[in-house]
Formats: sequence, C-alpha cells, structure tokens
Amino acid sequence: MNKADDSGNPVSRTVQSGADSLHAPTVSVIVPVYNVRDYLQEGVESLLRQTYRNLEILLIDDGSDDGSELLCDQFMQKDSRVRVIHQQNRGLSAARNAGLDAMRGEYVAFLDPDDAFRPDMIRRLTEAILRENADIAVCGFDTCKTEGRLTSGSICSRFSPDEGVYSADAALVMLFDVMLGNSVWNKVYARRLFEKRRFLEGKVYEDMLLMPALISASQKTVVISDALVFHRKRQHSITATVSGNNIRDWYRARKAMERFLAERCPGVFSAEQKKRFYEGSVRIMLMRCMDLLECRTAEQNRVRRILERDLFRRKREIRSYTWKIRLTYYCYRLHPEFCLFLRKCKRLFIKPPRRIKQSRFVS
Repeated sequence: MNKADDSGNPVSRTVQSGADSLHAPTVSVIVPVYNVRDYLQEGVESLLRQTYRNLEILLIDDGSDDGSELLCDQFMQKDSRVRVIHQQNRGLSAARNAGLDAMRGEYVAFLDPDDAFRPDMIRRLTEAILRENADIAVCGFDTCKTEGRLTSGSICSRFSPDEGVYSADAALVMLFDVMLGNSVWNKVYARRLFEKRRFLEGKVYEDMLLMPALISASQKTVVISDALVFHRKRQHSITATVSGNNIRDWYRARKAMERFLAERCPGVFSAEQKKRFYEGSVRIMLMRCMDLLECRTAEQNRVRRILERDLFRRKREIRSYTWKIRLTYYCYRLHPEFCLFLRKCKRLFIKPPRRIKQSRFVS
C-alpha cells in the first residue's frame, strides 16, 4: 500500500532503478553455502551488482571447509548489506531455514551459490509484485552447462513461462503443468508466505514439497517471461547425482504433490490436466527406473522396486497415455534390460508432454 508524507500526499512505493527509493521494501536474498568456493564469488557479486539496492544478503555457511566460509566473511567486510551466519553442516534445507529465521526484509528470494542473477532480476520482480499487489513474482531462467563462468555462451536451454498475472488456482495449474518451475530460486516472495512454512530438512527436492503450499497461500502470482537467472547445471550437483536416496526423495516429493492435487485442489484442475500430471509422473518414474538399472546397489534395487510397484499398479490408466509411454512401460515390464539397451542406443526416448496454455489473467 502507498504511504503518505507529512503533507498528506501519497508516496509511491515504485522501485527506482539504480538507486534506493525512500519507501522501497527490503528484499532479503538467502544464499546457502557449502564448499562452493569456485562458484561463490560470481554468485554473490551478481547480488552486489543488482540495480535494486535495498537488499539484505544472507550468506548461510553450512559448515564449509574449503575456504568458502572465509570468502563469506570477506564479502561481509566489503558490503554492509551482507550478513553471514556460520553453522554446522545440516544440509541445504536447514541453511535456507536459518536464513528465513534471521531475515529482516519484507520480501525474500533464494540464490543457489553456483547460480547468478542478472543485474535487474530483483528490481523487476519486486516492481511486478508491488505493481500488481501480488505475493509471488516468477521469471524465466537460462540453464548453463559449465564449470567456468556463467555467460551467454554457456547457455544450453531457456525456460520462459507465460507472462501474466494469475490467481492462486491458475498459478497452481501452471505449477503442476511445469510452467512455473518447481524450484524456489527464480522467484521473489512476500515474507508472510513463510510465517508458518519451512523447508523439510534432510531431504532432496525440498522445493517440490514446499512450492504448492506457497502458491496456494498466495493471493496473486505475477510472471515475467524474460530469463533473469543463470542456473548452473553441474555434473556432480546434488540433484544431478543418480543415487537411491535422491530418487527416493524425488519419488516422495512427487507423491506428496499427487496427494496435494487429490486432497486440496478439488475443482481446480480439469480431468485432462490431472491426466497430464499423472502421465508426467509415470514418464519420469520410468526414466528413474532405468537410471537405477545402470548402477545397481542394494539401496538402489530397493528404491527401484518401490517405483516399480507404483508403476505396475497404474497399468489401467497407462492405457490412455501417449504411445511412447505405453511402449516404454510394456517394454520395461517384459524385459527391463532390453529397455535399457534401447535407451542407450537412443532408440527409445520419452518426450515431456506438451503444455496446455492457461488463461493468463486473474478474472
């Protein structure tokens, strides 16, 4: 809401590019840090260069021992907007939660330490939130496969969501149809959304577990299609590592989304949209099962059996899915090793389902 000055005239909260506006809200940016010295400087410098100046930058050192902890302290000495919290290693979710507990801003954003924001990312998303009186602002992002600096030359793909202003229900449909991204780092949020919500600690894919609750608690979500985040896809990152624990956590997060869809969203999704979501679940489960076939351990075999039990129970619904999913499913049931051989030969590929366009604006 606009405030009034001493003469009673309203004072706009519009963000001014390149300078602090008197009434511009503080945006807290939470950066979890664990042994990322090679990437941390680029990420934090992208925050220091933001055209939106009213920032609180929270570097949460989660027990680093590679020099990242010293680099955090150097940034704090360099810029008064940087605060550092050192804690014992407790994982990504715990580090983000520590930042949420310590933040002072009216809005919050999250930056992974090996990613970077474009200079106008915070300004444009905060402007959009204030202009539309929204609780969440979302932007697109560029995915980069590089161990070096994040540049336009390292971009391998671009995610550009449909621009517009959406009600909570419309934004939920977009989230479940993979049109907003399940990650928290391409968004700015009103602080109130986190008053009673935290990331589940000790799990991977914690974003998938939290995003539906955040979207459903919002009044409006505003989306900017421009890619304002550089997201680095590292070969040895947590989510890129194929392990029984990671796939188990992904499966649990996906099942939690299915329960959320079934229990808390009656009447929001059409039958076709629900079908597409469950079809996506089956598609990814098939790919995960084949991932687990390539490197077998007792733990991976156990997780694969859990996924297979769920897959095989879905035989009736799978009959209505795309022919590639049906073919892969029956091939996997009859001869998993042959299915894996076809995959390695690139003769079998399940493409992601096409998106269904949603109404762009709040009615």
